[in-house]
Amino acid sequence: REEEEEEEEEEKDTNDSSNKKTKKSKEERQKERLLKKQQKASSKETLKSKIPTHDEHGIAYSKLQIRRMMKRVKQGLHPVPTPEE
Repeated sequence: REEEEEEEEEEKDTNDSSNKKTKKSKEERQKERLLKKQQKASSKETLKSKIPTHDEHGIAYSKLQIRRMMKRVKQGLHPVPTPEE
C-alpha cells in the first residue's frame, strides 16, 4: 500500500509540473479573449455590410430574417434566397 501511495504522489507531482508549463497567466488569457472578441466583432460587421436591411418594397427585414441571412452569407450563399433554391 505504501508503494502505491508513493507512486500516486509521484504522478501528481509530474502532472503539476506539466500543468504549470501549459498554464497561462490571467493577463495573457484576458488579452487573448479580447483579441478573439475584436476579431469576431470585425468579421460580424463585414458580414452585416453584405446583408440588405430592406427588401425591394422598402419593408425592413426582421431580426429573424437578418439572422438567417447572416448564416447564408457565412456559408457563401446570397443573403436572399433565389427562386431557383
